[in-house]
Amino acid sequence: MQISVGRAGIRQGLKEMRDNADYILAELPGLNVSSSWKQRIKSECEKFLESLNEINKKFEVADQHVRQFMDTPTSIAAHSALKLLQDGLSEFRQPLSEIHDLVVALKDLPQEDSILYLLVAESASNILSAEERIRSGATDITSAVKLAVDSIPNGPSQADGSSSSSDLKWLSLPCGLCARSETIDI
Repeated sequence: MQISVGRAGIRQGLKEMRDNADYILAELPGLNVSSSWKQRIKSECEKFLESLNEINKKFEVADQHVRQFMDTPTSIAAHSALKLLQDGLSEFRQPLSEIHDLVVALKDLPQEDSILYLLVAESASNILSAEERIRSGATDITSAVKLAVDSIPNGPSQADGSSSSSDLKWLSLPCGLCARSETIDI
């Protein structure tokens, strides 16, 4: 159950991120503001969407490994699934940092262009909320995988020759904006 909820949370979070970047791109042409800022925002959003497409591919591969683990729970499959999940999460650092930098740059725009700050900051806030949903989904999956590894008959080490679930403690989830890494004790 937790794995299904986690997988759904990740998919929903990725969709929300994409929707918010698309919203900015859809609104930009109708705004009567500086064309140089419009172009910079458009470029940053397109770059963010490209990064998001790459991240989505990593999560699709991780999802395949999670499904494989669900079919055949082994420590090896658990480590593989969690490593791929971690790799996908770590990919958010750079694109979210760039969106953050854009919001900061827009904060001090002249009054006539200030609508750009509102547009991008609101969407960036929604993107960060979506990132939290993705991280929560990853945590749900991690917890469920740990429980499943603990229940492998004859113990995880004896079932497939690999180490115990206590070795899964390496999973850390870095913040997309500040890059602080917090280890989740699983």
